[in-house]
Amino acid sequence: MIANKIDLDTRAVVNPEDGNAFAHSIGFEFFETSALQNKGVQEPFTALARMFQEKFEDRVAQLK
Repeated sequence: MIANKIDLDTRAVVNPEDGNAFAHSIGFEFFETSALQNKGVQEPFTALARMFQEKFEDRVAQLK
């Protein structure tokens, strides 16, 4: 789960603690990003790639 536009913190609708708690309650990771400030943008993509790699390796192991 990704919270974007953290550079606009005064206009936040959901606080980070609630976002993080909700994401974890449904089994997701939580990321905060600001494309404008280039903060936290790479981390969600890295986590997604890691997840796909782990799923791929698990599937290959099942097929052996």
